[in-house]
Amino acid sequence: MSDVKRWSNIDSYNEVWNTRTKLIASLIEPNVSIIEFGAGLNPVSKYLPDTNHYTITDFVNKEGFVCMQYDLNANKMVDFGNYDYAVFSGVLEYILNLPSKIKYISTRCKNIITSYSTINNYPDGRVERGWVNSYTDDEFIKLFNDANMELVHFELWKNQHIYKFSRHEI
Repeated sequence: MSDVKRWSNIDSYNEVWNTRTKLIASLIEPNVSIIEFGAGLNPVSKYLPDTNHYTITDFVNKEGFVCMQYDLNANKMVDFGNYDYAVFSGVLEYILNLPSKIKYISTRCKNIITSYSTINNYPDGRVERGWVNSYTDDEFIKLFNDANMELVHFELWKNQHIYKFSRHEI
């Protein structure tokens, strides 16, 4: 299950992550609906226009934030509705059974923007960071391809990758 003790502690968050959040926000156009999973202390909504419809989710309450309680490591996925975008900033490394979660979310969101530290860039220290999965660059992209999503944008942020995937329309 998710590490409630760690992520309930404000000291577990790093201000450097704000630059990653700003970069992710720059990939989202105005007038769309967004759900952010694991929003932490600095949700992407801080950097988006008010014309967007935005839903914050996290599995722990944060003082000063109203968010929907949602734990991606729960056994049962909750129907959270449909959105133009799902956002994961520094989250997917902590998710068990990531392939099934991506497949589920891809059926409800047209686009997914995520950061991820692949094993290519972070081969060591994954367990010490609390990460529960390890994918190479190619394996990570394949998870989304298998969920009918294609990579439409890629860039580096520090030693992490920022990906934007869009659903194939049939």
